[in-house]
Amino acid sequence: LDSLSNAPPLSFSGSSSSSSATPSTFGELLTSDDMNDLCAFNAASLDIQSTISSNGGITATQIQESIRRANEVVSIIRQHFPGAMGSSEILERVKRVLDMYNADNILLTQSVCPDEINHEHGDITDLFIENIGGGKVFHLGGLAGVPFTGQTGFGAYSAHVADGGHAFVLQAPHIGMSNDLELGKYSRDGQDHAGSACGAAVGAMCHCMAGKPMPNLATATADW
Repeated sequence: LDSLSNAPPLSFSGSSSSSSATPSTFGELLTSDDMNDLCAFNAASLDIQSTISSNGGITATQIQESIRRANEVVSIIRQHFPGAMGSSEILERVKRVLDMYNADNILLTQSVCPDEINHEHGDITDLFIENIGGGKVFHLGGLAGVPFTGQTGFGAYSAHVADGGHAFVLQAPHIGMSNDLELGKYSRDGQDHAGSACGAAVGAMCHCMAGKPMPNLATATADW
C-alpha cells in the first residue's frame, strides 16, 4: 500500500455480487465505501497495517470500517482546515522544492510539542527525520510547539550546521481528534476518557477567550 502514496487518487468499487459471497479481490471488499481521497487512503492503510500487525490478520468487515472511518475523519479535517494535506504529501512537496535547489547536507530542527502522539511511526515528525534529516534532528520545541530553547537553543542549532550545509526548520502546534471525532481532544491508550490535545494550546486559547492580557514576549529578558 505504501507504494501507492505517489499514485493518482484511487476509486475502489465493489462488484454487484451477493454480499454473502466470499470476496475474491481487494476491490470487492469495499462495496459500501468508495474512496478517491489519497489522505483517507493513507490513513486507512496505516490502520489496516496496524490491525494486521497486532492481530495477525483482518476481516473484510474491519477493512470496510477502516475505510469508512478514514473518509469520515478526512472529511471533518477538510471542513475545518481547508487545504490541509497529509504528512506524506507534505513530505513529497518539500522534497521536490529541496531538489530544485540541490539542497543536501541538511540539519533538521523541529519545534514541535513533545506530546508522544506527535512522534509515532508515520507522523510528519517521523517522516521528516528519516527523509530530510537523514535520521537526525535537533529539538527546539516545547509545549504547543513553542521554541522553548529560545535564542540560545537556536544559536546552538545553527552552530551545528555543516560548512556549506543547510538548515531546515519544522515548526507547528498540533490539534488532536478523539475517537468521538472531537477536535482538540485525543483518546489515549489506557484512559477511559478523552483529554485535551494540545493541552497547552487549548489552555492558551482559554486564556485569550477569558480576556486575560497577553504577555509581551518581545520584551521578555529570560532566556532558558
